Amino acid sequence: MRKIMALMAVEAFTSASAALAYDDGDWQLWSTFEAGGKTQSGLEPKISQDLRLGDNLSEYFYTETFLSLGYNRNRIRAKSPWEFSPIKINPYVAWETNYEDDSHKESSDRWNRHRLYAGASAKFGGTFKGGLYYLRELNKKAGDWTDIDVLGIDVGASF
Repeated sequence: MRKIMALMAVEAFTSASAALAYDDGDWQLWSTFEAGGKTQSGLEPKISQDLRLGDNLSEYFYTETFLSLGYNRNRIRAKSPWEFSPIKINPYVAWETNYEDDSHKESSDRWNRHRLYAGASAKFGGTFKGGLYYLRELNKKAGDWTDIDVLGIDVGASF
């Protein structure tokens, strides 16, 4: 068991260090696959798998899996009131921010990540959904802002 935990720690460290090693202005591809639904008792179980490519879309560097009973992002999302075509394409814009509760940092340094989205979601029948988006992520570290550009793909199923 200790060997497995050590291996997982090494993998997490190398993934995190690889994610931070990319140049300012890097292009990345993020893909999310999820399945979930609602139970009669009101719970919302969901499993989600994120895969990411970095270094101008040439290197696989990150995987994350969520298993939850309810999860919401701290994101403000404005959807269009119109849906287009039979698959209900719906454009949107969104803003997501991160506040780090660290008393050693100045208050202006605690708001250290901003994500700006522009994309479109679609529904394929009652069960499947998908989406494409562009994301501009700004990160503040040691007083300097860096940015990445992301092309994103979301695919999901509900039951």
